[in-house]
Amino acid sequence: GRVLCCDEVEASVEVVDGETIHVVLGAPPKSPVLVTGRVTEGGSAFREGSVMALAEGGSILESMKAAKIGADGSYALKLDKPGDYTLIVGERMGDESGVEFPVSIPEVPTFALDLALPVGEIHGRISTRDGTPLAGIPVNYEVEGRGSIFMLDMGRNVTSDDDGRFVLRRLKPASYTLRVGARNFGTF
Repeated sequence: GRVLCCDEVEASVEVVDGETIHVVLGAPPKSPVLVTGRVTEGGSAFREGSVMALAEGGSILESMKAAKIGADGSYALKLDKPGDYTLIVGERMGDESGVEFPVSIPEVPTFALDLALPVGEIHGRISTRDGTPLAGIPVNYEVEGRGSIFMLDMGRNVTSDDDGRFVLRRLKPASYTLRVGARNFGTF
Protein backbone atom coordinates (compact mmCIF):
# COMPACT_ATOMS: atom_id res chain seq x y z
CA GLY A 1 0.00 0.00 0.00
CA ARG A 2 0.85 3.70 -0.04
CA VAL A 3 1.00 6.18 2.82
CA LEU A 4 -0.23 9.71 2.23
CA CYS A 5 0.72 12.40 4.73
CA CYS A 6 -0.59 15.86 4.64
CA ASP A 7 -0.87 18.99 6.78
CA GLU A 8 -4.44 19.56 5.62
CA VAL A 9 -7.53 18.45 7.46
CA GLU A 10 -8.78 16.53 4.44
CA ALA A 11 -7.09 14.44 1.76
CA SER A 12 -8.27 13.09 -1.57
CA VAL A 13 -7.36 9.52 -2.44
CA GLU A 14 -8.09 7.21 -5.32
CA VAL A 15 -9.22 3.78 -4.22
CA VAL A 16 -8.27 0.90 -6.52
CA ASP A 17 -9.77 -2.57 -6.04
CA GLY A 18 -7.41 -4.77 -4.04
CA GLU A 19 -5.10 -1.92 -2.92
CA THR A 20 -4.71 -0.59 0.63
CA ILE A 21 -4.26 3.12 1.25
CA HIS A 22 -3.37 4.63 4.63
CA VAL A 23 -4.18 8.30 5.10
CA VAL A 24 -2.53 10.23 7.95
CA LEU A 25 -4.15 13.56 8.75
CA GLY A 26 -2.21 16.15 10.72
CA ALA A 27 1.31 14.83 10.21
CA PRO A 28 3.84 15.70 12.92
CA PRO A 29 5.63 19.03 12.43
CA LYS A 30 8.78 18.87 10.30
CA SER A 31 10.84 21.51 12.17
CA PRO A 32 9.43 21.97 15.68
CA VAL A 33 11.11 24.49 17.98
CA LEU A 34 11.04 24.29 21.78
CA VAL A 35 11.01 27.87 23.10
CA THR A 36 12.05 28.14 26.74
CA GLY A 37 12.67 31.08 29.01
CA ARG A 38 11.64 33.07 32.02
CA VAL A 39 9.00 35.78 32.36
CA THR A 40 9.82 38.67 34.69
CA GLU A 41 8.10 41.84 35.85
CA GLY A 42 10.25 44.55 37.42
CA GLY A 43 13.13 42.06 37.73
CA SER A 44 11.09 39.48 39.68
CA ALA A 45 9.56 36.25 38.41
CA PHE A 46 6.06 36.57 36.96
CA ARG A 47 4.58 33.57 38.77
CA GLU A 48 1.08 33.07 37.42
CA GLY A 49 -0.42 32.97 33.98
CA SER A 50 0.52 31.72 30.57
CA VAL A 51 2.50 32.43 27.43
CA MET A 52 0.49 32.06 24.23
CA ALA A 53 1.98 32.00 20.72
CA LEU A 54 0.17 32.95 17.51
CA ALA A 55 1.91 32.37 14.18
CA GLU A 56 1.86 35.28 11.74
CA GLY A 57 -0.11 34.68 8.55
CA GLY A 58 -1.82 31.51 9.73
CA SER A 59 -5.18 30.58 11.14
CA ILE A 60 -5.41 31.72 14.76
CA LEU A 61 -6.96 28.44 15.95
CA GLU A 62 -4.48 26.24 14.07
CA SER A 63 -1.39 28.21 15.08
CA MET A 64 -2.24 28.90 18.73
CA LYS A 65 0.03 27.25 21.30
CA ALA A 66 0.10 27.95 25.02
CA ALA A 67 2.19 27.11 28.07
CA LYS A 68 1.66 27.77 31.78
CA ILE A 69 4.20 29.91 33.61
CA GLY A 70 5.84 28.16 36.57
CA ALA A 71 6.38 29.49 40.09
CA ASP A 72 9.90 30.60 39.12
CA GLY A 73 8.64 32.44 36.01
CA SER A 74 9.79 29.72 33.61
CA TYR A 75 7.88 28.48 30.58
CA ALA A 76 8.39 25.93 27.79
CA LEU A 77 6.43 26.28 24.57
CA LYS A 78 6.66 23.81 21.67
CA LEU A 79 6.01 25.48 18.31
CA ASP A 80 5.35 23.51 15.12
CA LYS A 81 7.87 25.47 13.06
CA PRO A 82 10.17 28.50 13.04
CA GLY A 83 8.89 31.87 11.82
CA ASP A 84 7.28 35.10 12.95
CA TYR A 85 5.04 34.90 16.01
CA THR A 86 3.26 37.11 18.49
CA LEU A 87 3.80 35.87 22.04
CA ILE A 88 1.21 37.06 24.55
CA VAL A 89 1.83 36.94 28.30
CA GLY A 90 -1.21 37.23 30.56
CA GLU A 91 -2.50 36.20 33.95
CA ARG A 92 -5.31 34.24 32.26
CA MET A 93 -5.97 33.02 28.72
CA GLY A 94 -7.52 35.88 26.76
CA ASP A 95 -6.44 38.38 29.40
CA GLU A 96 -7.24 41.88 28.10
CA SER A 97 -4.14 43.25 29.83
CA GLY A 98 -1.90 40.66 28.17
CA VAL A 99 1.43 41.94 26.85
CA GLU A 100 2.38 41.22 23.23
CA PHE A 101 5.91 40.41 22.06
CA PRO A 102 6.47 40.17 18.27
CA VAL A 103 9.34 37.69 17.76
CA SER A 104 11.11 35.78 14.98
CA ILE A 105 11.84 32.18 15.95
CA PRO A 106 14.87 30.73 14.11
CA GLU A 107 15.11 27.21 12.68
CA VAL A 108 16.77 25.50 15.67
CA PRO A 109 15.63 22.62 17.91
CA THR A 110 15.55 24.83 21.06
CA PHE A 111 15.49 28.60 21.45
CA ALA A 112 15.98 30.54 24.71
CA LEU A 113 13.79 33.64 25.03
CA ASP A 114 13.32 35.56 28.27
CA LEU A 115 10.35 37.95 28.36
CA ALA A 116 10.45 41.09 30.54
CA LEU A 117 7.03 42.63 31.07
CA PRO A 118 6.98 46.43 30.85
CA VAL A 119 6.29 48.34 34.06
CA GLY A 120 4.73 51.52 32.66
CA GLU A 121 1.39 52.64 34.12
CA ILE A 122 -1.28 55.27 33.54
CA HIS A 123 -3.34 56.30 36.59
CA GLY A 124 -6.55 58.31 36.34
CA ARG A 125 -9.81 59.26 37.99
CA ILE A 126 -13.20 59.69 36.35
CA SER A 127 -15.58 62.22 37.86
CA THR A 128 -18.38 64.61 37.04
CA ARG A 129 -17.58 68.29 36.54
CA ASP A 130 -18.29 68.92 40.22
CA GLY A 131 -15.79 66.18 41.29
CA THR A 132 -18.24 63.39 42.13
CA PRO A 133 -16.48 60.08 41.36
CA LEU A 134 -17.98 57.84 38.68
CA ALA A 135 -17.70 54.12 39.47
CA GLY A 136 -17.95 51.25 37.00
CA ILE A 137 -17.03 53.33 33.95
CA PRO A 138 -15.09 51.40 31.30
CA VAL A 139 -11.78 52.83 30.08
CA ASN A 140 -10.69 51.48 26.71
CA TYR A 141 -7.06 51.92 25.64
CA GLU A 142 -4.87 51.07 22.68
CA VAL A 143 -1.44 51.93 21.33
CA GLU A 144 -1.66 54.63 18.68
CA GLY A 145 -0.68 53.63 15.16
CA ARG A 146 -0.15 49.94 15.89
CA GLY A 147 -2.40 46.96 15.38
CA SER A 148 -2.93 44.43 18.15
CA ILE A 149 -4.57 41.06 18.60
CA PHE A 150 -6.76 42.85 21.14
CA MET A 151 -8.18 45.09 18.39
CA LEU A 152 -10.70 42.29 17.82
CA ASP A 153 -12.46 43.79 20.85
CA MET A 154 -11.57 47.43 20.04
CA GLY A 155 -8.58 47.52 22.38
CA ARG A 156 -8.25 46.74 26.06
CA ASN A 157 -10.53 47.67 28.92
CA VAL A 158 -10.44 48.38 32.65
CA THR A 159 -13.24 49.74 34.84
CA SER A 160 -13.14 52.60 37.35
CA ASP A 161 -13.48 51.68 41.04
CA ASP A 162 -15.86 53.19 43.64
CA ASP A 163 -13.70 56.35 43.84
CA GLY A 164 -13.64 56.68 40.02
CA ARG A 165 -9.99 55.61 39.87
CA PHE A 166 -8.41 53.30 37.29
CA VAL A 167 -4.92 51.99 36.60
CA LEU A 168 -3.59 50.75 33.26
CA ARG A 169 -0.64 48.41 33.92
CA ARG A 170 2.17 46.76 31.97
CA LEU A 171 2.39 49.48 29.33
CA LYS A 172 5.33 49.87 26.97
CA PRO A 173 6.57 53.41 26.23
CA ALA A 174 4.25 54.71 23.49
CA SER A 175 1.39 57.09 22.79
CA TYR A 176 -1.98 55.69 23.83
CA THR A 177 -5.56 56.51 22.93
CA LEU A 178 -7.98 56.39 25.89
CA ARG A 179 -11.76 56.25 25.51
CA VAL A 180 -13.76 56.72 28.67
CA GLY A 181 -17.14 55.04 28.75
CA ALA A 182 -16.51 53.13 25.50
CA ARG A 183 -17.69 49.54 25.25
CA ASN A 184 -16.88 47.96 21.92
CA PHE A 185 -18.36 50.28 19.27
CA GLY A 186 -20.45 52.43 21.62
CA THR A 187 -19.26 55.62 23.31
CA PHE A 188 -20.32 57.50 26.44
